[in-house]
Amino acid sequence: MLNARVRNIVSNSSPQDSIVFIVEVNADQEMSQAREISDIMARKAALREVSSRAKAPVINALNAYEPLGLKVVNPMNGSLQLIAQGPAAAWEQAIGEHSDLFDGQQVDLLPNEASFAAI
Repeated sequence: MLNARVRNIVSNSSPQDSIVFIVEVNADQEMSQAREISDIMARKAALREVSSRAKAPVINALNAYEPLGLKVVNPMNGSLQLIAQGPAAAWEQAIGEHSDLFDGQQVDLLPNEASFAAI
């Protein structure tokens, strides 16, 4: 389920308002397996591979809305998060057309606000 705060931000914004979201991909099981690798270099490589593979479909989905102004501004390589920015209208269309992806189980959208930041 899409975060209520995200829904409110998108629906209460003007179509041209620029919105930044932290996009978090859920791949905890794969990441925990990679974290168990004892060799540091192999572990880092495995973590990068898992994060890259897990984020690829999300990045591809978001890139489809680049003509509407939506773009990945920081892929945050090596993590399960990325930062994307675009007009509210583009976010609304992307979320509507990919509701199965942005369901909170595969991918979470988080407002780019301190209260939502992982500390």
